[in-house]
Amino acid sequence: MHAVSAEQHYINVHTPAQDYMVLYRFSDAVSELGNTVGLRVHRSHWIRKSAIAEIKTDAKKMIVRLHSGLEVPVSQPYQALVRQTVETLTAGPRAEPD
Repeated sequence: MHAVSAEQHYINVHTPAQDYMVLYRFSDAVSELGNTVGLRVHRSHWIRKSAIAEIKTDAKKMIVRLHSGLEVPVSQPYQALVRQTVETLTAGPRAEPD
């Protein structure tokens, strides 16, 4: 699973193979998934950190493109967290000074 999106009273679970529509509360899904492997980026979207391919920005809008090609909007309150997460993921291990 690389993303979960809210759609009325259902959640859309996005996997590499296909998407599944499940009768489940989005808030419950986000609580169970937690912040360790992913993060909430919008009131209706949660993404797996390792699924992030790139961030696209245009003025105030931010979109996260996942490795699957899925594009997920990032609301303004979550943009700093997404930038920080991507910087951490791309920084990799740091060398110890001699």
